[in-house]
Amino acid sequence: GRPLIAIDFDGMGEGFDRLGKYVQVEATADRNRRAKFDFKLSYAQRNEFPYHIVASEEFKLLGEDVGLTLVDSLIGATIARLSFNERLPSLTVEHADILDNLRPSQQSEYIQDLLTTLEVECESEHNPIVQKTATVLQQIAETTGSFLSCSGWSCSYFETPEAPHYDILSDGVEQLWRRSEALERADWRGCVVTLRDTPVGEVSEVVQVRNVGCGEIILSDVAELMAWSKLLRLLRRRHGQD
Repeated sequence: GRPLIAIDFDGMGEGFDRLGKYVQVEATADRNRRAKFDFKLSYAQRNEFPYHIVASEEFKLLGEDVGLTLVDSLIGATIARLSFNERLPSLTVEHADILDNLRPSQQSEYIQDLLTTLEVECESEHNPIVQKTATVLQQIAETTGSFLSCSGWSCSYFETPEAPHYDILSDGVEQLWRRSEALERADWRGCVVTLRDTPVGEVSEVVQVRNVGCGEIILSDVAELMAWSKLLRLLRRRHGQD
């Protein structure tokens, strides 16, 4: 009985929201269009309500075999976060008996494990991108006859325009601040996920999206799904299933 998230489709301006401001791409006859969207974004932020502006770019299919869009990821991640916040207060209460019998250092580790488990559960229950990844992994197991064994996967990020490099060992706070500001102002954010030592060798996939309500977690979830989906296509081709 209450709204959880609002998505505004900007078909005319092809714009999106970035840092609580409207970014217009195409000119329109409405000179007040930016002011209207900025007002709605400001109102939503003051009331801590998830509100985003998207256009046709965000509704493009991530892949024909995937059948999902960036908007699906945006909605799923938002609902998962809301669920996490709702379930969080009762987490330590439910495990109070166990926590009381642990040393302080053990309590900290146990609580961190609880938080990680809760986060995974919420994502699995509400995020269609995470759910689709689990389905793809199951399909890979069915294709190969066993659960896939590989040495792991790596994830790296990029942005357009490119942000200043930051080295945690040699650069100071000022350089970190410049990089953070550049990342926030970037028009596009990208992610490369590489699966290593699979039955068909190394498999990589690149995902690039506009910088709309899209943190690195959302971006990596999408890129990981695309990489596993690419591997599934290659494995099916190898096994003559395509």
